[in-house]
Order: sequence, then structure tokens, then C-alpha cells
Amino acid sequence: AEEVLYTHPAIKEAVVIGAPNTRGDFTVKGVVVLQEGQTATADEIIAFCRERLTRYKAPRLVEFRDELPKTLIGKHLRRVLVKEEEEKLV
Repeated sequence: AEEVLYTHPAIKEAVVIGAPNTRGDFTVKGVVVLQEGQTATADEIIAFCRERLTRYKAPRLVEFRDELPKTLIGKHLRRVLVKEEEEKLV
């Protein structure tokens, strides 16, 4: 799903995570940083992904950020994003 998000013209960076939910399972969530000067809505990005992915792989939620957490060498820290989602449930 990340590969598809990166093909969206407004997206600069993207990470897809399994966000824990109140049902005890996970929801596919895209966390994105937009290109400078670009705009997009969560619904537009979800629709873009659904046109290119099977339904269960497409994000159901999209969160916009100014930046994504990264390691010193620039690798995205998915575990930080998942932990933030877990904390929202408490």
C-alpha cells in the first residue's frame, strides 16, 4: 500500500500501519506527509488507494503529519506510530 501512496502526486512521504482499534483487531491506516504546497483530503487518498489496491489492503484511515518519525539514517519508525495508536485506546 505504501508504494501506491507514493504514486499520489500530493504525497511526499507515507507509512502504512496496522492501527489497533477498540474491537481488538487492526485497521489499515496511512500516515502521510504532503508535498509542500499540495492539498489532499483523507477521502481522496482512500479513494485513490481503493482504485489501485484490493479493498482489504487499502487504508481505511489517513492521518496527515508535518513529518514522520525516523531513525538517524532516515528509516521510518513504524513502531512509534503504532505505539501512539495504542496510547489513544487507553
